[in-house]
Order: sequence, then structure tokens, then C-alpha cells
Amino acid sequence: MTPPPDTLRDLARTAGRTDVDPAHRDASGDDPKAPPPAPEPRRRTAGLAGLAGLVAVVCALLLPFAPVSVTEPTVSWPRDPARPESTLLTLTAYRPLALDVRFSCDVARLAQGRAPGVVVSTALPASPEAGSTGMIVTGFGDRVQVRALDRLLLDEPLPAGPCEYRITGRSAGLPSYVRPPLNPADPAPDFDAFAGLDNAELVISRDGRDLVAAPAEQLPDVDVLASSLPGLPAGVAGELAVELRVDDEFTSSPTPRKSVLTAVLVLALLATAVLLARIDRTALDRTGAAVPRRWRVGWPRIMDVAVPAVPAVLVCWTFVAPATDDDGYFATQARNATISGEVGNYYQFYDQSFVPFTWVYQGLGWWQQLVGNAPVPQRIPALVLGLLTWLVLRRFAVIAMAPPAIAAAAPTGGGVRVVPLAAASHAVLGVVFLAWWLPQNMGVRPEAVVALCGAATMLAVLVASRRQRLAVGWLACALAGVGFTAHPTGFTLLAPLLAGLPLLLPLVQVPGARMATALRVLAVGSGGMVAPLLAFADGALRDFLRGQAIFLSILGQEDWTDEFQRYGFLLDQIPMGNFAKRAAVLACLVALGWFAVLIVAARVRRVAVPAPLWLAGSSTALAFAALSLTPSATCAHGMRATRDGPACRSRSSRGTEGSAGWRTANGPIRRGRGVARR
Repeated sequence: MTPPPDTLRDLARTAGRTDVDPAHRDASGDDPKAPPPAPEPRRRTAGLAGLAGLVAVVCALLLPFAPVSVTEPTVSWPRDPARPESTLLTLTAYRPLALDVRFSCDVARLAQGRAPGVVVSTALPASPEAGSTGMIVTGFGDRVQVRALDRLLLDEPLPAGPCEYRITGRSAGLPSYVRPPLNPADPAPDFDAFAGLDNAELVISRDGRDLVAAPAEQLPDVDVLASSLPGLPAGVAGELAVELRVDDEFTSSPTPRKSVLTAVLVLALLATAVLLARIDRTALDRTGAAVPRRWRVGWPRIMDVAVPAVPAVLVCWTFVAPATDDDGYFATQARNATISGEVGNYYQFYDQSFVPFTWVYQGLGWWQQLVGNAPVPQRIPALVLGLLTWLVLRRFAVIAMAPPAIAAAAPTGGGVRVVPLAAASHAVLGVVFLAWWLPQNMGVRPEAVVALCGAATMLAVLVASRRQRLAVGWLACALAGVGFTAHPTGFTLLAPLLAGLPLLLPLVQVPGARMATALRVLAVGSGGMVAPLLAFADGALRDFLRGQAIFLSILGQEDWTDEFQRYGFLLDQIPMGNFAKRAAVLACLVALGWFAVLIVAARVRRVAVPAPLWLAGSSTALAFAALSLTPSATCAHGMRATRDGPACRSRSSRGTEGSAGWRTANGPIRRGRGVARR
């Protein structure tokens, strides 16, 4: 979205830069009003900041590919070799990556004497799944049978004398493609990412000689390890054993090399921020005078009703708000993350990894360990995020309305009293904010983090441009990176950065010095490398790709065409998303329409559009567009773009300035070891 020419001129003036009339240049062609050249120490500091930013960018790009150490837990059964006690064993991925079953012919003969003659089974022996999705080994009539993969793999008489059977299996771990038939418009899937007939193999041998080699898509499922034998005589104790290698590849920890890379990235980011702050401290304005180090903009007076009212309502709502439909879902996944060591979909999709969107769940899991799992304590993070978002939006309103002191006259009784329009705007902001936040964000979903980061990014962009602060511009990119990795809809955090480009470009531009400009761009933009840091400090790109393959083997990915259906749902009688949630979305759409009308009217009348209004309105429009590229649940989809909507509607009441936006069960015996992978 490109602002009209008048808007660009206004944004340039806001950033402290104006075009120079050629008549005001001296004979050498230089602008006499331009600031003097930067001193050598300042140029050196800018170079160091650019170099540190480059190091941060390189480290961030390498981080997803750095090796991590994954666990390879194994399950050994039975615990007591003389007592093969049936054990429930629910695997998160349902099936192992490898299995090794050993039993002697004497054990098979003993099983024949106890109905139903089960030597070992990976499912309930009486269930139909025992020989289809699971595996069952039985002995009867001096014969041994092995059923698995929905077929009879072995049926032969037991040899006379001692012997040993062994069933081994291995799997590449690829998911099976079980999606429903595709629509004609759906893209063709990449079948190389899914299990084929050679993904797994089951081999049955006797005394070291292979009897059966059965290729398959998957190894048998494991729900239990069951046997008809309550105990084994001393002579055959230990002759029945099962060992499984569990699919737990999403549980990982950084290797020393990855830890070093992460540390270098953190140091580079901190160094860049400190160096940019040093440049800001020595910044000069266009007359060569030092820019004040502090910028004080008065906060709204305490007498404003919105000051105590909004926090009071948020605190009250923390105790009385009804539970949302996702509270238990997300809280359980966070709680499981602290137990298993990885953040995944605990309820479905074979525990699909949530990399790169994991840090919010890890933070919630830490909070649960601290305060417990009761509903109200788990809402405290949402309360804090709500208060911070409210303060950020108010700060944006203060900055946007600070220059002019406008008041409106309102009749009261027998006279007229003056009511500051800014105070009225803050009251509107408070009402709209509560109408938006209360139905949407008083739970444990990560969207509250996205909302706070979106509002804070927009505020940082405005402050950076008005005060010409490179460090604040870096902070805007860093805040966007934090929100980007909080949830898939954090993609909307690109909106305030893109909308703020007309404000940020004059900040980093050094006239006549392309290299200096490039170094500033690199240094300021390196703040966004916070996103890879949070996303892959404890995971790898392979986790994300494998998680996507698991998801796409079951369901198709939504695309931008589904966004039309979501807009239709806003007024449909469907159970997903009550009308309290939809009202904020609809109100923001109306505000966005009036923003478009104001832009057109301003262009026709050649009136400059104030920078805060342009930044907020265009951020909202771009956030709506970004939502079409992000998958999310219908019940909460609209809230992600409306994160800045309250500020837009309060600014629109002034008519010229604003802000906007839409929005395991434990195995019997476990032991593990770490292996490095890329």
C-alpha cells in the first residue's frame, strides 16, 4: 500500500527531513542547511553496529540448520523376566521406529496351555485391531502364528527341541497419507514426504534364518504389551522379551555447537542495540544541534475516567470471565511440554511439533509449575498482557494527539464547558479496547502476545521516526520478531513494519552515502533476528518440516481462498465464535472503511494525512491481508488483525489521527541416549 504524495511529504516532515530547494544550495551544490558531516567516532560506531548486525543475521540464518541432540528412548518388557505381566503402553506416535521381539519355542508351547494362547500382542488380544493395525503372536496345536499388517505373516509347526523366534522391524518414521480426496483446485501433494510401501519392514526369523520379510507402510501399532502367560518357569525365564525404540524425535536439546551459535547471536543483537543507542546519543538535527536525549510527552491526566476504569475491569474480568473453548486444550499442551521436553500437539496429529511457535507454551508451562493449574492463576499472564497492551495503545494515542491542544465545546445545563477532545478520544479508546479484549483474550491462547507485540511495534515505529532514534527502530523490528514466533498469525506483525517504511526509511538513509545507509539498514533490521532466536534455539528446521508433513498427511493446508468463507462466517449462525467476538471484527471493518474514505477525501482536497493515522490504518489493512496467508481456527481468526483496532477508532473520533488493526503413559522401563542430527 503506497501512501499518496501529500502523505509522503507529511511523513518526511514527521521524520525530520524535507526536500531542499535547489535555490538554497551553495555553489558547490551542497545544502547549507544540511547537518554537518558525522564525526569520525560516530561513523566508526555506525560501522561497528552494521558489522554486529551482519553477524546477527548470519547466525540467525544458520541457527535452524544447526545440529540438535535428540533422545532415543527404548522400552524393554517385561520388567521381571520371570513374570511377563501385561502392560498398558500408549505411545504418543502410536507406533515405534523399531521393534525386537524374541521368544523361544518352549515359551510358545507354554502359551498353548493357557487360553487364548497369546505369546505376545501389541493390542488387546480380543480386539479386531490385534492382527490388523497391531501384531499378535499365538501358539496352539503345536503351531505358531504371527498376524500383523492385516494379514497372516507366519503359520508353521513348532520344531522339536529348543529354538528361538525373533521378529524385528524398522521404520523410516514417515507419516502415512490418509487425507480425504482432493478438490480439483487443491495443489497436488508431495508424496515423497509420506510413507510408501518401503517405509517399514517386518522380518521374522528362526534361529538366525529369515522366514518372512514383509515390507509395509508402517510398523504395527503398540497400545499394550500383553501375554497369556502369568509367569515363566525358572528354566525359561528371560526367553520372552520385547524391546521398542520409541518415536520421540521432536524432543531435542541444543548441541554445544548450536549453543555457541546461539550465544554469539545474542551477543551480536545486544551489541547492535547498544551501538545504535550510542549513535542516537550523539545525533544531530538539521541545524547541527544535538538532539535531546529524552523525549517527554505528557500522559493523560489522572482525572481521565479511562485511567482507572480499564485496569479495574480487566482485573474483575480475570475472576468472572467464563472459560474459553481452548483453555484446557492449550493449557494441557503447555503442561505436557514441561513433562516431555517438547512442544507438540498432545491431542492429535501424532504429537506434531509446534516448532517454531514454542516459546509461549514453554513460558505458560513454567507459569503452571509456579502457580498451579487453577483457571484464575492461569489467566494472570493474559491480564498482564492486557494491561500492557492498554498502556501501549494509550501511549500511541498520547503521542499522536500531543502536538495540537484541541478542545471541543459541549453544552451543559445553563452554560458551556470545555471538554478536551483528547480525553474524549481516550474514553473511546478505553470502551473499544474492552469490547475487543474481554471476549477474545482472557484465556491462555497465544494471540494475546501477538496483540501486545503488534501494538508495541506500531508505537516503536512512530517514536523512532519522530525522534530519529535508530535504537527504537531496532526495537520495533525486535518486537515484531517476538510476536512473529508466538503463533502462526504472528505473520501479521509484518504489517506495522511495512506500513511504517515511509517513516523508517528517512531514519536510516544517509544522503550521498550508500554504504552508510546499508550499514544502518542492516543494523536496524537485525532486530528482527530475535524471531529465529526464539524459534530455533531449542529446535531445528527438520522439526518444522516433519511436523508439517504429519499435518498435511491428514488435513490439507488452508489458503487465501478460505478467507472469503471466514468473512461469511461473521454473520452466520455457526457455533464457532460468539457474536461478542465478532462485534470487534465487524466494528474494525467499519473503521477501516471510514479510514479509506478519509484517505480519498484528503487526497481530493490535497490535505496531508497525519502520520499516526496513516500508520494505524495501513497497518490494519495489511494485517487483514496477512491473515489470508496464515492458518488458524475460525473461532479466533478475526481477533488477530484487530489488535490495533481500538486505537484506530479512538483516533478516528478526532478525524485526522489514528491507529487500527483485526486479529503418556509411562513405559515399563525406559532408557535413552542422545544422538546429533541436522
